[in-house]
Amino acid sequence: MHVTTPIRLTAHHAAVESTPRVRAFTLVELLVVMGIMVMILAIAVPSMSSLFNSGRVDGAIDTITVAAASARSYAVSVPRFFDADPITVPEEGSYSGAAALFTPANEIRLIHNVATARDGNGWPLEIKDPNSPFGYKPQRNGYQDIHGRDPISLPSDVGFMGIVRIANAIKYIPPPFAVSFNQNGNLVTFSDPVTVPAARDFVRFLVYYDGDYSGDYNVDLDREDGTYLPDEWDPQSDQYTPGTASDRPGIDEDFDMHRLPFEAIETVVGVYVYDKTQLWEAVDADDRKLPSYDTNDPLGQWLEDNAVLLMFNRYTGRAVQEVE
Repeated sequence: MHVTTPIRLTAHHAAVESTPRVRAFTLVELLVVMGIMVMILAIAVPSMSSLFNSGRVDGAIDTITVAAASARSYAVSVPRFFDADPITVPEEGSYSGAAALFTPANEIRLIHNVATARDGNGWPLEIKDPNSPFGYKPQRNGYQDIHGRDPISLPSDVGFMGIVRIANAIKYIPPPFAVSFNQNGNLVTFSDPVTVPAARDFVRFLVYYDGDYSGDYNVDLDREDGTYLPDEWDPQSDQYTPGTASDRPGIDEDFDMHRLPFEAIETVVGVYVYDKTQLWEAVDADDRKLPSYDTNDPLGQWLEDNAVLLMFNRYTGRAVQEVE
């Protein structure tokens, strides 16, 4: 008689028998899932990038709004030259307010009118000169940084373009430019000399700023002198060419501040805010070399179609974002 010996299960065998089988993905299934993920990423990444860029632009708009409000608040709170030397302050001189100065290095500097500003000949900018060949030397307004107010940095990949209204025409100007307020809190806007009766009126719409930190103000150096190429002064541009000379872009070693390309700076009525990368991809470098642009220029057309427009109220200084 044949006797079957029962099989004894060890603990290992019992564990194996009690463990349920897990079905793994096949190679084909993994490849299908990975393909779907790639398609989703291809759709989502540009959208997320656009969202991030939009967020940076929105943040820059908030910063610009606060900076302009701060300049206006300072302008109305200081009705006189509080640090003036009576010897250098003529009767013709008067406090002209404060401004938010936009620089090519993506900064906003809070500046104010000072009585002690002088031109290269040592003549105070606030004094009219009756011995000038023109019958007078027009009163100008020299500005310097407000003590204790550090420059405000904007995101490096966000750009801004000032809007100058001349008669019935509009011009767009890259920085430097200023949003300026007089002692009454009113917006001060630039006017072209062709549209005003005398140079005396023209220069009052300019902010003069010692951009090379030489100690005097070069009132004859302006945007239209033919040497200013905006990309050369933008540290984020591949055309940026820093140097040590006072008339070249770069950081002044004594003041640890970026130099400016000229010192007669226009005041604007509004600012276009945009993504630099998008502009550089859409507009050729040759079309970005002008010191100012018209609405018919490729860059001007791109701004109108893609940038965010921020305008300042003439009386209240309030920044208003205009929706297309």
